[in-house]
Amino acid sequence: MDLTTSVSYLSICVIIVTALWPLNLPVMALAYKIRHGHPPIPMEPKELWWRSALGSLGMAVLGILMAGLNYLGIGMLHIPELPVQVAFLVAFLAAGTWFLFWSFAYDDALEGLSLLLIYVFLPTFLLLIVNWLGGNFLNDYRQVEKWF
Repeated sequence: MDLTTSVSYLSICVIIVTALWPLNLPVMALAYKIRHGHPPIPMEPKELWWRSALGSLGMAVLGILMAGLNYLGIGMLHIPELPVQVAFLVAFLAAGTWFLFWSFAYDDALEGLSLLLIYVFLPTFLLLIVNWLGGNFLNDYRQVEKWF
């Protein structure tokens, strides 16, 4: 597997994980709890669920925006896929870090980055394992949609 395919699989998985908005709301709350660690959560449960809903909805919007920009750059403008997907993954990380930093009212942007990495890349890792065990279904999707 070359670098372009690996980045493409990562981009597809990030879009899939973030675009499933109503289903991944508990994943955001779980990511917050994992990131916070063993001490009790310093907010009311209702506030946690509202912040988790806002954070996961924002990530869904960013993921769909990343898919649209991937389509625009690769599918319509015919720019090579590796630079486009790497640029949009980095932009997704930056925008997602800022958005989670804002929505959870963190004191430090690294807290937003760590929440984003737990929220997005833990399910992405599991999706890649399922892809590897399940016959490489992401490659079939990638062959149908040439811009991925």
